[in-house]
Amino acid sequence: FPGPGGRDAFELVTRCVSDGRIHVDKDMPEAKEVLESPHGRYYFRFSYRGKTVVVTIRPGFVRQDFIDMA
Repeated sequence: FPGPGGRDAFELVTRCVSDGRIHVDKDMPEAKEVLESPHGRYYFRFSYRGKTVVVTIRPGFVRQDFIDMA
């Protein structure tokens, strides 16, 4: 998700933007089934010290009218 809100939140918590540790890949095939907004899909993959976790938004958690407002 390359949207400015997501990027700002990750920077606030991890300083990944300032440190050059963020990479946005809009063509991740495993994210094709994930909820999408006008800025991209809500699919996040974090790696730290050899471990990786994938985070997405549960289907139905965000209503379509909220996505449409973006």
